[in-house]
Amino acid sequence: MDILEQYRRQRIKTMAEIISQTFADGANLALQLQNEEWGREFAIGSDWTRIRLGFMANLIPDGTANITSAQLRFGFSSSSSMHFGSQSAGLFYGALMPNSGTYTGGTFTYNAGGGEPYFTAGGIYRVRSLAGTLSGAGSAGSPYIATNTGTTARRSVFMVELLKSGTSMIVGAGSFNGGTGSGTDHTLAEFRSAMTTSDLTGGTAPTVGSDAMQNWGTSTFTNHDTNAATHGETDSVHIGFNKGLVEFLNIFAVEVYRFA
Repeated sequence: MDILEQYRRQRIKTMAEIISQTFADGANLALQLQNEEWGREFAIGSDWTRIRLGFMANLIPDGTANITSAQLRFGFSSSSSMHFGSQSAGLFYGALMPNSGTYTGGTFTYNAGGGEPYFTAGGIYRVRSLAGTLSGAGSAGSPYIATNTGTTARRSVFMVELLKSGTSMIVGAGSFNGGTGSGTDHTLAEFRSAMTTSDLTGGTAPTVGSDAMQNWGTSTFTNHDTNAATHGETDSVHIGFNKGLVEFLNIFAVEVYRFA
């Protein structure tokens, strides 16, 4: 183990950092999370009917090891300071992965990918956290997330969409697998175009370039009107990654798009 690798393994990061990685479409800054949650209130507040969160990301691995007891979560919460990990008095709608049969996370499995490494995670949960109580449903399939290593620099794409429908909230979520293990990156232009297309909560999946969304589905959660009156409307975005000293989540682009 060289000195730089030894330093990376031993250092303890105390807060999110800004890093940069170069891709085929240019250099891209990223917010790097390690056992952290990030949230921001968006300007439109609760003035929306259908809204989508999307982001591009990759993972810094620990060599070729699997990442165990891990969880990536993303969605909308009722406060930018009350994230998924502290929802004892709040409201959250979004997605968790891996879908391991519980809401506590699971294993990101390392794949060499013929020189383009990536992780697989068994499915995505669509969830609601209401005052700390989780409910939801899972999608089949195996979402991919690229590593920051390999011959080609790559970013994976994830999306979650909310639709207010009467007194209920419909949650749709999914990811894009194509390209992750084949050496093809998703570009920022493709991602931004996909953010404004299709109706994820209505049953149609968007595409990023030629890559159709996979591992997706919808779930309906009732009594949103009364829950929002008690706990607050979902007016903030949230992304969290719960792992420890070695693995990092790099978030290269975060966008919120209001359809209505």
